[in-house]
This record gives sequence, structure tokens and C-alpha cells, in this order.
Amino acid sequence: MNIMLKSKYSRYVIIHIMLFLSSTIIGVFIGRVAGNIGEIAFLDKPFYKYFFHNVSSCLVLIIIGVITYGFLTWIPLVYNGIILGMAINFLSYQHSGVSIFYYFIHAIFEIPALMLSIYLGKVLAVETKNLAVSFVKRKKAGGERKFTDLLYILKLLLLMVVFLLVASILESIPK
Repeated sequence: MNIMLKSKYSRYVIIHIMLFLSSTIIGVFIGRVAGNIGEIAFLDKPFYKYFFHNVSSCLVLIIIGVITYGFLTWIPLVYNGIILGMAINFLSYQHSGVSIFYYFIHAIFEIPALMLSIYLGKVLAVETKNLAVSFVKRKKAGGERKFTDLLYILKLLLLMVVFLLVASILESIPK
């Protein structure tokens, strides 16, 4: 099975990207209503704290995707989008666009990792369902094909972790 970008999965990913972008825009408008709240304190943590937090968040998203068959993964995604939009708006009162971009440069890697975790949650839910159905019907799971799928899923997990590692290093750079 070619897991990546089958039509049903690509629509799923596109919907989540649109949800994230929409919630970020909504967050900017919510921040405008709230007005200037003053300086936002950025915590300068070591990269491994950001890394473990982000990995655990992505693992929770994968688990939510598996348990809910991908239906509730939009909730943390929308929440993060709104928070990002509000932070961008609040920072715009005292910082230039370049400074704001510098604050969120890590998002270039963190957001794709977040999307990968949502995607992996859905894929693992479908694969788990297919495996359970084949077990109930007492069919063979298709050994070599399943091994190839497992390797592909592991590669995507590794890519997600690498993205999160780079994002956490960038996020820990003092601003």
C-alpha cells in the first residue's frame, strides 16, 4: 500500500492544514480584540526540554488519532493555531515582522512535524483496523507488504523526530 498521499489521506492532510491556517488567522483577530497585553516573556529553556515537550505532544496526537480514528486530532491543532495567531498579534505591538519571524523560525520544522503526527495517527488507525479485520477474517496480513508499510511508518516517525529536534534547537536559541 502506498501510504503517502493517497487521495483519502491527502484530503485529510489538506483539511488539517486549512484548519491550522484558519485558526491562526482567528487567533490574530482574537488577539486584536484583547489588545496590547504588554511584553510576552519567552522562556529560554534548554533544547531538550522543548524537544521532549514537542515529542510528547506529537505522540499524544498520534494516540488521539489512533483512538478516535483521526476524528479528534483537529482539537489540539486548532488550539495551537489560535495560540500562535494570538502570539503573533501580541508581538506585533512591540516587534517588527522580521523579529516575529525570528521568534517563530522553529515553526518551519515544528508545524510539519505536527502535521506528520496527525497523519500518522490516521494511518495507524486505518492500519490497525485493517489488521483487526484481516485477523477476524483469518486472512494472512500480507507479510512482506506489512513489513514495507511498517518501515515506511517508522521512516515517517524518524522524520518527525528529526524535525522536532531541529525545531527545539532553533527554539532554544536566545532571542
